[in-house]
Amino acid sequence: MTGFTITITDAGRAALINAQNNGSAAFILSQIGVASQAVTTPLAALTALPNETKRLATMAGDVVADDTLHVTIRDETTDAYALRAFGIYTDTGVLFAVYSQADPIIEKSAAAMLLLAVDARLLTLDTDQIEFGPVGFTLPPATETLAGISEVATDAEADAGTDNWRYITPRLLKRALSALSGFAAIGYKHDAADVETGTFHVSRIPELAMSKITGLVAALGAKADAVHSHGVAAIAGLSDALAGKAASVHQHAADDIVSGVLAVARIPSLAMDKITGLAAALATKATLGVNNVFRDVIAGRDALTGVYYFGTDAGRWLAYSNNRFELVGLGGLTVNGYPVFTTQNFDPNSKANIYAPTFGGLITTPNVAIRADASTWRSLKFFSGDAERHGFMMDTQAENAASAGGNLLYYLVRNDGVTVNMWQGERASGRMRYFATPHVNGADVFHGGNIINAAQYRANTGTGAITPATVWSAAEIQTITQDAILTVNLGTGLNFTTVMTGNRTLGAPSNAKPGQSGVIQIWQDGTGGRTLTFDSAWKFANGLVPQLSTAANARDVLVFTVIASGDVVASLMKDVRR
Repeated sequence: MTGFTITITDAGRAALINAQNNGSAAFILSQIGVASQAVTTPLAALTALPNETKRLATMAGDVVADDTLHVTIRDETTDAYALRAFGIYTDTGVLFAVYSQADPIIEKSAAAMLLLAVDARLLTLDTDQIEFGPVGFTLPPATETLAGISEVATDAEADAGTDNWRYITPRLLKRALSALSGFAAIGYKHDAADVETGTFHVSRIPELAMSKITGLVAALGAKADAVHSHGVAAIAGLSDALAGKAASVHQHAADDIVSGVLAVARIPSLAMDKITGLAAALATKATLGVNNVFRDVIAGRDALTGVYYFGTDAGRWLAYSNNRFELVGLGGLTVNGYPVFTTQNFDPNSKANIYAPTFGGLITTPNVAIRADASTWRSLKFFSGDAERHGFMMDTQAENAASAGGNLLYYLVRNDGVTVNMWQGERASGRMRYFATPHVNGADVFHGGNIINAAQYRANTGTGAITPATVWSAAEIQTITQDAILTVNLGTGLNFTTVMTGNRTLGAPSNAKPGQSGVIQIWQDGTGGRTLTFDSAWKFANGLVPQLSTAANARDVLVFTVIASGDVVASLMKDVRR
């Protein structure tokens, strides 16, 4: 049962308090005021109902539950009004409770009698001390303990069976009993044959012997045991399939290998005659370190010029013979665009003979001079203005046997006249040799004497040339000596290996150069179970420091790259094998 949730006023609460302030006092509700307008002010603070239309003494009520009052209002006058609010007063005139809403609760016309029954719930007060005046038309809702007004249930409400306040008529009772006529008693039992639809619950089915399952024993008799074996012939197609397969251990002829790339380890050492054309190719090559005669040296720089032969034409060359240079096959020789005088274009009757001059001094062009010095040397010197810069000279074997052995000698002449030997051609051996390391634009020229070695390459020292042999020698795997702390000197090696004979720590690498990369092979010895702790300089993905493989003779490979001093990123490939 539900009712209006009315508001107890502050004055009404005060009326409930007894004189000792330790309980509630009894009081009587005797009048009710009605209003046609809703109350907009706070209800609890009211002492009188605003816009009260009239006050009715024709009210009755009763306590129908611990928290609910049933109030009945009757107005038999000819007054007409819409009821939107009402207030309940005590017999002493105190406004006890108020209810209000915007929509009309009920509307009274002049010709009608107002009769309103209200169930008011008191959420925070009990009803023990509340009484109503002596009016006999309360008409409360009927309950199991209180006579009053009740309502006949509908068919749907009777079928639902959940309503505790409405009652069932004889018609509804007969309807309900008729509906039950098709049902068996609660304790009724059925024969198994009566079950025609649905699925039995598993717990209702008893344990059955295999003989109870029609055909099951015969079906199992045709099946093999769970653990059994088959002959090859029993498996359809297996013999034919295996006939086309090789044994797991077998060999192939070399002709059978028609694709893929052979591993280097599979190729045996071969004699040179096994490599087609190699012997013929080597026959056209000079022996390493061979001495060639002067005319065999070819160092062409472009199509027309060179050191000895010019271009690719073997008919143009520079030779030293009869104590002088011979230029062969060049035609008219020019220097800076001017023809060079020879016995073919120089008239000795009017000009001095270059090989037997009869006068001293210089024969010059703007930048070239041919000179016969007081010494018996023949020389060709080049000038810039009046200053001698460089040149080469010819000498006789007899005149310079002690120093040059009758060879071609190139030299530089400084402005102060000091001659600086540069290099010479040795006629006897047919080779050239230099007296000092030549420079080009202030830098040493690379030659066999200034090629750096593997140790210099690893240590990043030296300024010489690097050969492939140097690089591969530097990359040779170095052995790390076993100790409590394993020392990796990146100045003495690029790649390393070590065999663990105990629990170790891999220390920070020394002489690390940013960008340097390499690998460290880490082997377990025959015992295995060796552990390796890493110095903080070694950095790993996600900060997870790896653990070594522990099996005896297991090989792990640590791949690393130096990012900066004290910062080496690495990754451990574990149990590397085939």
